[in-house]
Amino acid sequence: RLCSWRRPSLRSASSTSAPAPARLPPRRLVGINVTAAAGIRVVLSEEFQVFPRQGAGTITEVLNDNLDLVSVDWDSGPTGQEYAVGNGGKYMLAEFEDVSQVMSVTYLSAGAATLSVTAHSSDVNYTGMAIASAVTLSALPSLRLGASELIIQFGGSARVPMSPSIAPDSDVVITLAAVSENTVLNVADVSPSSVELYRVDGTSEGNVRTLTVSCVAAGAARLHLAGVNGNYAMVNYTTLPITCLPGIGLSASETPLLTIRAGDDLANRLR
Repeated sequence: RLCSWRRPSLRSASSTSAPAPARLPPRRLVGINVTAAAGIRVVLSEEFQVFPRQGAGTITEVLNDNLDLVSVDWDSGPTGQEYAVGNGGKYMLAEFEDVSQVMSVTYLSAGAATLSVTAHSSDVNYTGMAIASAVTLSALPSLRLGASELIIQFGGSARVPMSPSIAPDSDVVITLAAVSENTVLNVADVSPSSVELYRVDGTSEGNVRTLTVSCVAAGAARLHLAGVNGNYAMVNYTTLPITCLPGIGLSASETPLLTIRAGDDLANRLR
C-alpha cells in the first residue's frame, strides 16, 4: 500500500515529512520463502486476501508431514482455520511484516492544522481512498528565551530574558525549574520559580521577564517551562541546555611563603 501525506492546511503551524512508501507484494510466502512452523506470524497472501482485509494471525499447528497444510488462529477473527501453504499448488499465507509508517511532524509556530491522507495502491479496495482531516494538530505557543545555551562557572549565575511568542489570551502563569540530567543531584536553581504574563501587554516589552539561573553543583541541566492557565495551559516542555562547570578545591586559604636565610644553600632547601 502506498500512502501520500498532505501537509497541514496551516503551513505556519507545522510541517510533515512523508515516510518512504511501504514495500508492495509479493511478500514472503509460507511454503516458498518461509518454512511452515507453529508460532509463525502470518497474513493472507495477496491472492487470497479478502475484503475487509484479514489482519494478522499465528500458525498454531502444521497438519501434515508434507508441511503444506497448517492451522491458523487470527488475532481478530476465527481460530483453527486450515490453509494450504503448498498443498495443491496454493500458497494462501505470507509471513507477517510490519509495514506501518512513522510520520514526522515538525513544529514551526503556534496554531491549528489538519492532516489529510490519500492512498494510491494496486489493491482496488484501497486505491483512491481519501480521509480529510484524519488528524487534528495543535501546535502550542512557545516562550522565547534570550539565550540558546548557558555555560556557567562554578558557583556563578546567569540572567536570561523570557517573553511569550504569541499574546496571552488572559493573565497566565508560567512555572520554571532546572531539571538535572543524568544525576539525582540538584545542579542549578531558577529564580523566580514562576512568572505571570499579562494579557494587556501581549508580546511587548511589558511581558519580558528576567530569569536568574544559579549553579549549585557541577553537571548538566535544562530549563523546564510549564503553563498553568489560558492559552499557555498545555505548554509543558524542556529547553535551554545549562552547563555548570566544576570548581577547583584548594587545601590552604593563603599561599604559603618559603623563607630563605642568608647563606642557606637554596638547592639543598628545595630538596
